[in-house]
Amino acid sequence: MPALKEALQLAQIKDGGDPALSERLCQTLTEQATLADLDRREVERLQQTLPDVPLFIVPRLRKDVHDLAGLWQIDRFLGDE
Repeated sequence: MPALKEALQLAQIKDGGDPALSERLCQTLTEQATLADLDRREVERLQQTLPDVPLFIVPRLRKDVHDLAGLWQIDRFLGDE
C-alpha cells in the first residue's frame, strides 16, 4: 500500500490536483482491504464450523444482479453440486 500511496501523491503533485484526494483514495483502499480480510476470515470460520456444508464462492460482479442475465452469471460459479 505505501507504493500506491506514493504514486497517488506524485500524480496529484504532477497534475496540480488536491493532495487530500490521494489521502482519501488510500483510506478507501485500506478500508476495502480490511473488509475483504474480514470476509475471508468469516468464510474460513464457516468452513471450519460447517465442514459438511458445500461452500460456493461467487466473485464480486461488475454490475448488480437484477435480471436473468445476472442470475446466469452467478450460476456459472455454483457448479453441479
